[in-house]
Amino acid sequence: MKSLSGKLLELQDIELKLAEITNKDYLEKTGFNIDNEKVVELLEYKKKLETEIPPQYLRRYRALMSKYKRAVALVYDNTCSNCFSKLPTGIKEPSDNEIVFCNVCGIILYFP
Repeated sequence: MKSLSGKLLELQDIELKLAEITNKDYLEKTGFNIDNEKVVELLEYKKKLETEIPPQYLRRYRALMSKYKRAVALVYDNTCSNCFSKLPTGIKEPSDNEIVFCNVCGIILYFP
């Protein structure tokens, strides 16, 4: 079972990839041909994933996406990879049904 922050990270990755593959300039520059069936599959999976995330966290995720263009940041060496601030020693990896926010930038933290 994926953690809640893991699901949000996966949702972020899907949304960023969908934004790229639906951008005509990106497709022209890269020369990629996108299979529309795969895009439909990805959209269906995204909808399914959104149903697994509690509404209050999905709202917060959307607000962060509009502010930063990313909502979830990895924690590396006890540091937020969005703002590069060291996390306080009291912040620990959350349980599967919890999420933790950076105390400086407010982004959702993912502990790999």
